[in-house]
Amino acid sequence: MQTSGAARGMRVDGSVWRAFAIASSFGFLAAGLVAGGVVGGRWLDRVTHTSPLFTIVGLLSGLVVGGLVFLRQVARLGGGSDKP
Repeated sequence: MQTSGAARGMRVDGSVWRAFAIASSFGFLAAGLVAGGVVGGRWLDRVTHTSPLFTIVGLLSGLVVGGLVFLRQVARLGGGSDKP
């Protein structure tokens, strides 16, 4: 039977948990943005009777905003340039 690292007395560095928290928060944020875009697009399609148009626009908008948020987070975490 295998035991986990914590059960064997190994400690996990705090930076591992921080990286996990950052990655999971971005994952939930990106999923929420895409889902919100799709739900909003489907609602607009029902109201305006333009079946796939606003759903696709909402999906693409969620993806673009998610990408911009990701780039902003990476730039903020990078702390600036690494020029010598």
